[in-house]
Amino acid sequence: MSNGVFSSNDPAIPAVQANGTNGAVGVEASSDSANAITASSGTGPAISAVTSGGAPGIVVDSETGPAVLAHGIRGVGVQAVGGGAIASTPPGEFGLSRHRCGQCHAIPNACSSCGR
Repeated sequence: MSNGVFSSNDPAIPAVQANGTNGAVGVEASSDSANAITASSGTGPAISAVTSGGAPGIVVDSETGPAVLAHGIRGVGVQAVGGGAIASTPPGEFGLSRHRCGQCHAIPNACSSCGR
């Protein structure tokens, strides 16, 4: 199996596009000992999922570890609102956050390592 490196410098053209039809998966990734998929972005979302027809945007299953592990560098790791609901607290007010010092703490408590 060969490896590929793909790139695009046009915002309208993705570096990689995969489409599955008639029930076929668009992209499948696996790894025996590392992340199967890694995503990063400088200014926009690293991962964006859009769905229609009542299907979930993202489904995560885990046999042994956390299904979702999220660290917010300067805010909440995960914020979710659905079903027409309005968030009851402003983003970053509750949850866990990892500071630049590398320590996690409960918001709004100050970080025990750096005091912020």
